[in-house]
Amino acid sequence: MFFIILNLTLSVCHFLLQTFIGGNVTKEIFHALKNAGCQQVNIGLEAGNDWQRNKVLKRHMSKDQILNAISNGKKAGLKVFTFNIIGVPYETEETIWDTIRLNRLARPAGVIHTLFMPLTRSEAKDICDKEGWTIKEISAGYYDCVFLEQPSISSRKLIGYQHVFDLYVYCPRWLYPIILKPINNLT
Repeated sequence: MFFIILNLTLSVCHFLLQTFIGGNVTKEIFHALKNAGCQQVNIGLEAGNDWQRNKVLKRHMSKDQILNAISNGKKAGLKVFTFNIIGVPYETEETIWDTIRLNRLARPAGVIHTLFMPLTRSEAKDICDKEGWTIKEISAGYYDCVFLEQPSISSRKLIGYQHVFDLYVYCPRWLYPIILKPINNLT
């Protein structure tokens, strides 16, 4: 099942609606949304690594489905943003780069990126408990706080990638070493 988070802004009455749509999202659906006044669609890419997205987060969507949905949304005249999560269980610098690379391929109008929050009674939280990873008390938002301490990547590096994620998605590759230098100094 393919899930999309929609952010609908109607031209007559501006409001925000977030919802999930299951199944294959067709060009016709995006055109119908545009005709109804939708201006922007936020697509839950979540993780660029297939294993994390499908096995850990249970999203069951392929890269091709994600790329096709983004392309169809753009062709319908919608602003398409991606929603991304970094710091999911088993995250590494390489899996963060998988997410950056998929966003670069998709070329969204914008990226939304948050840090993983292990929600109670979720399978991802069960993985954290099983692995014995420390989960901080959830007291702040997931845009600026690392809740999960795991051995594969430090909290400091996650925060570093969180701060420069947009740059990696949109800047020319020749700037990567300049952007990466401060992150490489984090442990």
